[in-house]
Amino acid sequence: MTAGSENAAAVYAEDYPADQSNQEFKSSKKSGPPSRFLSYRCGSWFDFPREVFDVLAGGFIAGKTALEVPIGGSSFLFDFVRMVQVDPASGASSPIAWIDVNGRCFFPQAIGHEHRYLQYSNRSASSSAVSTKNSLGFTQELSDESPGISTKLTVSLSQPRWPGTEALKEDDKCYKVVAKLFLARMTRFNANTTITSIHKCLYSVPPRNSRLKTFQMQMEATRAARGRENVKFGWFATATSKLAAIISHGFGQTNNMLLGSGAHGVGVHLSPPHSPYSSAVLLELDGNGERHILLCRAIMGRTEKVKAGSLQYHPTSEEFDNGVDDLANPKWYIVWSTHMNTHIIPEYVVSYKFPKHCQGARKLMMNSTTSPSSGMSFYKLFAEITRSLPSSMTRALEISYLQFRECKISKEDFIRCLRSIAGDKLLTSSIKKIRGY
Repeated sequence: MTAGSENAAAVYAEDYPADQSNQEFKSSKKSGPPSRFLSYRCGSWFDFPREVFDVLAGGFIAGKTALEVPIGGSSFLFDFVRMVQVDPASGASSPIAWIDVNGRCFFPQAIGHEHRYLQYSNRSASSSAVSTKNSLGFTQELSDESPGISTKLTVSLSQPRWPGTEALKEDDKCYKVVAKLFLARMTRFNANTTITSIHKCLYSVPPRNSRLKTFQMQMEATRAARGRENVKFGWFATATSKLAAIISHGFGQTNNMLLGSGAHGVGVHLSPPHSPYSSAVLLELDGNGERHILLCRAIMGRTEKVKAGSLQYHPTSEEFDNGVDDLANPKWYIVWSTHMNTHIIPEYVVSYKFPKHCQGARKLMMNSTTSPSSGMSFYKLFAEITRSLPSSMTRALEISYLQFRECKISKEDFIRCLRSIAGDKLLTSSIKKIRGY
């Protein structure tokens, strides 16, 4: 730490309420390793860039109470005890906060305090806090399994399409992770699926930050009750017209009606990370020929099996939190309507397009009821296959076939979908049975 920084800290100590400092110091001693460091600017909290976070976290874990960090060619003093960032050159300061790996939040007791250093004599000092042109948002590393909390930061200068989001650039790491997760499975059904944009949902301002805090508190409560939160990522399908309201205000209603008789109770249905297609086929086109799907985090807690066609809308007992269609290999996560605004938090909006297909394919399917592989009646093949499939998979086949008939997906994509859902073994045995082999 430089002499200037030490002097700045000494001057600030005279200006900062001692009782508040003691309270915040005691609070900070209860903290686990930080997963996020936040800066307070213009009435909102923003994440620090990853390179700054790494230095701050390293100093915090090492037990330092103050740390000097270079940012953008300038050097700033970070005081963990008083929860403040200061520019020794100008005397300006701004509050800092952090969230630890256990989801606990550590914020200054009094944001209303000016948090300003006494100005140095013979210096041209600015009273404004450190500013930035970039909007910074927190995200998580994604995987097909239940994710742990980690710190990845995104920077975007693009204009968002929905309030409360930021558009990610294609070279952003988080964009690449989400795009890979989405396309890895979607292209198996439609090889020409293209992503048009990915937006990150932000929770830095009211009332959205209250929703994030509620979600974090629910994680703690579920962990205390069940031993683990069982947080899952899942894809959520909804009408395009409802997307903005969900991002801004939360879930207004469930989406089980999109699945019809294949729904597993009255709740929010999320398909697993490795199965975006199950939700994507439920989506409608917007005016630009795009579809938009939400990637969410959901606190599943202890789950119970819910049968297709069930009218259940809450846990059957206090032993359970939410539901799944299959305990061993779930194709749907079901978060009850009573839990949907405490157990789910939207993370990303993925916008994408399917390519347009030629009129020949439309004529083929609108004028024919034959299966795309053997000339036999599709309905006979479909009826035979569905005898061995759960209703959720049957519904997925129905939706895929309707999209094929409406020329929303190609013949090849429909065959690929049929084989993926039914499997070659079942498909072959069904054909043989129909033909009398």
